[in-house]
Amino acid sequence: MRSRFQGLSASIYMKINLIIALFFASLLWPALSPCFQSGQWKEYVYRRDGFAITTPSKPKFQQRVGSDDHWYIIGPAGEASHFTLTVSSPPRTFSKEEMESAKKYFQELVKDILVPDSFKEISLSGYPGFQYELRFRQTSRIFRAYMISGRYFLLSVPSSSFPDGERILDSFRLLAQK
Repeated sequence: MRSRFQGLSASIYMKINLIIALFFASLLWPALSPCFQSGQWKEYVYRRDGFAITTPSKPKFQQRVGSDDHWYIIGPAGEASHFTLTVSSPPRTFSKEEMESAKKYFQELVKDILVPDSFKEISLSGYPGFQYELRFRQTSRIFRAYMISGRYFLLSVPSSSFPDGERILDSFRLLAQK
């Protein structure tokens, strides 16, 4: 079987491949560009939930029916989202001992999908929290969790989104309480 490129010089063949690759990249770019574009980042302030965050596009707000839980999402919901933040109010405040027990229970519960050595203690404005990475079905997400004044904040980005995902996580800040 004869190749249709037979007789073309190597440099012309490479140029044709480059043009084809650029064509397909140009088709994908509109789908990818809204996710993380440099220069379009903005801080969004959510006084109701007491935080501000800097992201490349405004997170969509969702509230679960019959619940006080709030979600802020960039991109499609679920595993494919570019960023998620859940804000919830547990029914009561937990003691330090209960939090320590819950931490150990959580690590045991997710041990099969927890990326080794990814679970670490962190803090935000003096409030303790945790960062960890979960790998499930070929995808991996970085999570940061904080319990602050009776509110639970859970932030999540795909690990493949770094450094932009890390920029989002690092920009999360608490608003001054009135």
